[in-house]
Amino acid sequence: MSLKLYVKIMTNNISLVIHCSNNITVNDLKQLICDQNKDLLPCLFRLVYKSRELSNNEQFLNDIGLQNDDVLYFVMKLNTDRDILLYLKDKFRLNLNWSNELQFDQWERIRVLDNRVIHLKLDDLGLTGEIPTEIGKLSNLQRLYLDDNQLRGEIPTEIGKLSNLRVLSLDNNQLRGEIPTEIGKLSNLQGLYLSNNQLRGEIPTEIGKLINLQILWLFNNQLRGKIPTEIGKLGNLKSLRLSNNQLTGEIPTEIGKLSNLQRLDLDDNQLTGEIPLEMVKLSNLQRLNLHNNQLTGEIPLEIVKLSNLRWLRLSNNQLTGEIPPEIVKLSNLQRLYLSNNQLIGEIPLEIVKLSNLQVLYLDNNQLRGEIPTEIGKLSNLQWLSLYNNQLTGEIPTEIGKLSNLKVLYLDNNKLTGEIPTEMGKLSNLQRLNLDDNQLTGDIPPEIEKLSNLRRLYLVDNY
Repeated sequence: MSLKLYVKIMTNNISLVIHCSNNITVNDLKQLICDQNKDLLPCLFRLVYKSRELSNNEQFLNDIGLQNDDVLYFVMKLNTDRDILLYLKDKFRLNLNWSNELQFDQWERIRVLDNRVIHLKLDDLGLTGEIPTEIGKLSNLQRLYLDDNQLRGEIPTEIGKLSNLRVLSLDNNQLRGEIPTEIGKLSNLQGLYLSNNQLRGEIPTEIGKLINLQILWLFNNQLRGKIPTEIGKLGNLKSLRLSNNQLTGEIPTEIGKLSNLQRLDLDDNQLTGEIPLEMVKLSNLQRLNLHNNQLTGEIPLEIVKLSNLRWLRLSNNQLTGEIPPEIVKLSNLQRLYLSNNQLIGEIPLEIVKLSNLQVLYLDNNQLRGEIPTEIGKLSNLQWLSLYNNQLTGEIPTEIGKLSNLKVLYLDNNKLTGEIPTEMGKLSNLQRLNLDDNQLTGDIPPEIEKLSNLRRLYLVDNY
């Protein structure tokens, strides 16, 4: 049977007319009311009929005895935050102590101030389904953690209503769609974590409005297009990670304005052009990762101005020219990856002055000349990869001084002479590859002393 119902708000004279069937539930009726008033949510109001609250949302209207032209009253609930959380508990079937019988500030995984939720921590709970739009009503929320779940669907635009939000963590889910432009309204945001999802589209230019942002993680998605120049407006940014997307175009020069940046990861994209000189203004940068793009040109000499750099990864590009000897000025450098480029010339002697270096990857280039004997001064070196170049001469005996070395790849060069017995001193060595050279003589018995050696490659020598 069809019904025509009147819903009146008790605090004023406003009334709604609802046309519906009598075989729908109370919850269905609430949703019809919300369809007429987009600012309402079913969990935030009560319906009263003949002085009795319709508390069972699953009850059918015909069981209540509603008749045509009946009047119901609409009453807003007092603590909307509490009711929103109870709705979330029911939706996600949360095994938490959330209950009206317990004081609000004793509820698990939340933090309350003046009876309003300011922190909501629902990470790593196996949540499924979509992010409910009701979260947009938690207007005092400062920190929202929904990471490490199995949430799908799009990021709701209602997130943009959380004007007090400082941290939004949605990483490690299965979210799709584009990053909503409404995110630019979160002017207090300091940390935005959207990595490890399936987000598409371009990075919205509105992100440049987040002037308080310190951390922006969008890596491991399917984002495309250019890096927006507006990103240069994020003067407080300390960590920018856009790795493993489908970003194209050149690295915007505006990135050089991010004077507080400590970590920049743009690896595993399709970026082109040269490394912009403006990046040398990033005086606080500690980690620069441009690996696996299509960058061209030479390594800019000015890069040595990044005196705080600890990690420099420029591998898997199309860089040309020689390794600048000025690189020695990066005295804090611990990891240097220049492999899989088109670099020429000799290994600069100055590189051995990088006393903090732990990882040195120069493989798959066109480097020539001898391995500098001074390389034995890199006492902290753990990984040395020089394979697939045009290196000549003998393996320097000084390599035996690298007591911390775990991996040594010298294969596919033009090295001559015998394997130095001093290699027997590399007590931590786990992998040794000398394949495809012109080495002669016997395998030194000292190699047998390498008790940690797991892989040994010596084929295709003389």
